[in-house]
Amino acid sequence: MTEQIFTSCTQGGPVFVYVKDGRIVRVRPLAFDEREEVPTWTIEARGKTYAAPRRVAVAPYVLAQKARTYAESRIRYPLKR
Repeated sequence: MTEQIFTSCTQGGPVFVYVKDGRIVRVRPLAFDEREEVPTWTIEARGKTYAAPRRVAVAPYVLAQKARTYAESRIRYPLKR
């Protein structure tokens, strides 16, 4: 099976999630080169133009999502009292 790329825009920041054979292979922050043609927003206000940043800040726990998902100590089922 080929590798698929998904985008996750969680509260920790936007990331690309690479999945192969149903398992997470890699998680990396959303970042684009200046050469890439990516649609983005621009706003012009008071003679200045503002645009979306090409790189974003991501919370550390988001980059560790792969390790958290496949950890042995992860709770897999709801607990009952």
